[in-house]
Amino acid sequence: MEVLENVKYFETVRHRATYSSSNYNKYLTKNRLARFLIGRFLDKILETVSMLHCDDVLEIGCGEGFVISHLRRHGIKARFEGVDRNAEALAIASELNPGVSFSEGNVTSLHFAAQSFDLVMALEILEHLKEPIRALTELCRVSRHTVIVSVPNEPLFSLGNFARGKHLARLGRDPEHVQFWNQAAFIKMIKPYFREIRNISSFPWTICVGMGPRR
Repeated sequence: MEVLENVKYFETVRHRATYSSSNYNKYLTKNRLARFLIGRFLDKILETVSMLHCDDVLEIGCGEGFVISHLRRHGIKARFEGVDRNAEALAIASELNPGVSFSEGNVTSLHFAAQSFDLVMALEILEHLKEPIRALTELCRVSRHTVIVSVPNEPLFSLGNFARGKHLARLGRDPEHVQFWNQAAFIKMIKPYFREIRNISSFPWTICVGMGPRR
């Protein structure tokens, strides 16, 4: 499928004139290059999850449920759950994903028992946190087998923002981000928490699959 088509489905979400978030705006962007990159990112996640054959999947920081929707629409039959701090985002996620359980929660203190899910995903989350290691520890705790994490690959991500006129006063740095890892630094940080790391990155994001979480 043409990668630009992969995100068009999200436009079926009922427009909310009073609602906005960076994640919501990203997935509903009209910028063709941004849509291409997001579509490629989604397809990389889909390809990876399809090879894992998971029975249950948890997405932390699921926002409006766009990633879960993409996976379900493209044949992933696992039981999905999503967690986010934003109640309005979760309402949209429920609309986009009928039958999926969504709940409010904090990534550093998850309300699940240890080893509750075959796969835990945290996509575009850790760069927002002052204490990403606390979150990473929780991801490993609730995962049985695998964790997928993604973050912007800096400085390429910020340079891309700057080139298209975003956050010019900050040289392209997103004001919501407090961590700015390049790919090597991010992999070095998470490596002690897994028995194996697979780098499946998709420009301009670093995407890592952590196999065998250490607890």
